[in-house]
Amino acid sequence: PTLRSMSSYPILLTCERVVLHQPRASRQDFTLLDEAGAVIGRVVNTDSAGQRFLRGPRRFDLVTGDGVTLAHINDVVEWGADRYEVTGPDGAPLAMVIRRLSWFTKRVSIEPVDGQGMLLRGDFGSKDFQITNEATHGVEATASLTWEGPGDWFLGRDQYVLSFAPGLPPMRRLAVLGSVVALDLIRRKQGNAAAAANSN
Repeated sequence: PTLRSMSSYPILLTCERVVLHQPRASRQDFTLLDEAGAVIGRVVNTDSAGQRFLRGPRRFDLVTGDGVTLAHINDVVEWGADRYEVTGPDGAPLAMVIRRLSWFTKRVSIEPVDGQGMLLRGDFGSKDFQITNEATHGVEATASLTWEGPGDWFLGRDQYVLSFAPGLPPMRRLAVLGSVVALDLIRRKQGNAAAAANSN
């Protein structure tokens, strides 16, 4: 199936805020919640046990709360960069997330298939950042550890909230969501590499 053929979009692509939560018991998978705490999606690792052992987790699916696949997120091997490809359930490209490994820049670029590039502003390692439209400079999504609104509260290291700009189209929203998941996977991979280096 294609996303454009859906008669209606799932709540994951229409709600204003999504909380990304990684259970402590899982190194690969995490859960997506709505503002009331209900599960509206999951990110699940699709590598075999052998693949995870040999090369670590590299392939993930973004699915709705009832198991409908919305996107595939694949770690693409490239020397000198972290690159993740986000595709639809039918394999059609949605976005490419690229983080160049350089001493001089921490630039992360998001290249959606619609040609409207995105820039990450802030430090994605801290889970407090914005994703802006490269052409218009408008904010399309904001990630934060702080829940804004009535009853403000701090989410903590295991979860953070992603807020979408009002009126952001569902296909654009999916590209943002898949890209944020890819950023989380890059962050996790960096943490694992640092832990391995410190243990040597």
